[in-house]
Amino acid sequence: MLTVAGKTKEIKAPVDFTISTDRQFRVSGKVRLKMSDFGIDPPTALFGTVKTDEEVEVKYKLEFTKVN
Repeated sequence: MLTVAGKTKEIKAPVDFTISTDRQFRVSGKVRLKMSDFGIDPPTALFGTVKTDEEVEVKYKLEFTKVN
């Protein structure tokens, strides 16, 4: 579940799983999302003459360490 701007959606994202040590591992990946799926209008500049794509790419990297 991902919440952006107060709107929650279920997303599916590929992950790479890497074991660093017997006490550490990492999960990373990237997923493309449409801003409109979360009720966000793509940003514009110069009074609307410059526009952006409504898709964004979210990259993530989570590192976990086992403590005691």
